[in-house]
Amino acid sequence: MQNRATKSRSSPPIGIIVRSCIVGIRGLQLVMICILALATLIPGISFPIETWLTRFSPWGHILVAIIAIILAALSFWCVWGLWCLRSWALWAIVIVQSASIFLSIIVFTRTPP
Repeated sequence: MQNRATKSRSSPPIGIIVRSCIVGIRGLQLVMICILALATLIPGISFPIETWLTRFSPWGHILVAIIAIILAALSFWCVWGLWCLRSWALWAIVIVQSASIFLSIIVFTRTPP
């Protein structure tokens, strides 16, 4: 009988590793969206191209940043859950990524003022 000190931990299956990487990359994209949304509020900073964020009011920028950082934190939490083979992580990823897609649809389909 093995004790806990000598018991080896199994690595996650390759499908879980791939899914964790994809969700982690999406979390990084959400962090970049948050930084971009907040950077456009700073006076004196201008971007050479018109971004999709120029369509929003300053409160819209703050709202997008808050939602993006919450979704990014939840994405990273789900990545940790997947990597540790937690049973709740698969359904949590479905919920978080659905909310993330919903945010992307709202942001990219908003008509200019």
